[in-house]
Amino acid sequence: MLRSEAARYARWSAIVALVLAAVTLLAYVRRDWVRHVEKKNAPPAAPVDVSRQSAGLNFKKVDQKQTVFEVAASKSIEFKGKDASLLEDVRITIFGKAGDRHDVIHTRSCQYGRENGGIECSGEVQIDLMSAADARRTEGHPEAASAVTTRVETRGVKFDRASGLAQTDQRVTFAFPSGNGEAMGWSTSPKRARCGYCATCNSR
Repeated sequence: MLRSEAARYARWSAIVALVLAAVTLLAYVRRDWVRHVEKKNAPPAAPVDVSRQSAGLNFKKVDQKQTVFEVAASKSIEFKGKDASLLEDVRITIFGKAGDRHDVIHTRSCQYGRENGGIECSGEVQIDLMSAADARRTEGHPEAASAVTTRVETRGVKFDRASGLAQTDQRVTFAFPSGNGEAMGWSTSPKRARCGYCATCNSR
């Protein structure tokens, strides 16, 4: 009788020990899993050469209460020991000194010189040229806006903050409501936009 009770007690002790070991193991596994999820969802650490990252950047030039142009970027990254910052998802809107333009330059990334205010966009750039009157009239109606917009596509655009001049010496393709064409070089300023030497121009 004593032997059977001792054996039964030993079995229960072994079961309790196994349950405690399983609970302890599950606690460790759960803690490791929570740590893994937190690490996965945490924002990436800044590279060693990055001094600061900000959510965005926005500035504009105003002349006698008239906004001449506005620059907006969704993200700005400053590098240690460098004057240039990296801007991502960049949009430059040029209204002109008379406020009669609504030309929008858009690209994925640019370098911004913090000292001189110059912006260089080496990648692909899309430019939509439109008058301010057409922009107001077609606001909220993309189909109507496309009918009065000249779409320009190029790369290597430089924007001068002091003068508001945007230009490139690269190949340019453009499409407007009545035709399309291509040229070498393009520039736009608070006064006007123009192409350089036109290689082809097809009107409809």
